Amino acid sequence: MGAPQTPDAGSPRPARAGLLNVRNVALASIAVALAVMGIKYVAYLVTGSVALYSDALESIVNVLTAIAAFVAIRVGEKPADANHPFGHHKAEYLSAVLEGALIIVAGVAVIVFGGAEAEPLVEPLA
Repeated sequence: MGAPQTPDAGSPRPARAGLLNVRNVALASIAVALAVMGIKYVAYLVTGSVALYSDALESIVNVLTAIAAFVAIRVGEKPADANHPFGHHKAEYLSAVLEGALIIVAGVAVIVFGGAEAEPLVEPLA
């Protein structure tokens, strides 16, 4: 009985078949994000709801982050080379940072621009 088998830290990335599956999931994520964004925008056009409009705009962030994840997966699967002796898998971390930054930008945009046309919920006291 030996120690449980664990992947070596210096071993190459998982088998190509697994990467194709991850890539397909990332592509499906992009397609779903685009579909949801379209549905929300059509619902806004039908109802005129500012909440649906805001949600549709937020869906742009979802589409961009799904694209960033797909690109990071593609870059991350590249083998090590002279400039990147440990491989390119850190691209996935950069993608996560980009996703967080886009969420912050979207939140600030909703606060700054979303409230400009909104009517107050209560009447002023004075």
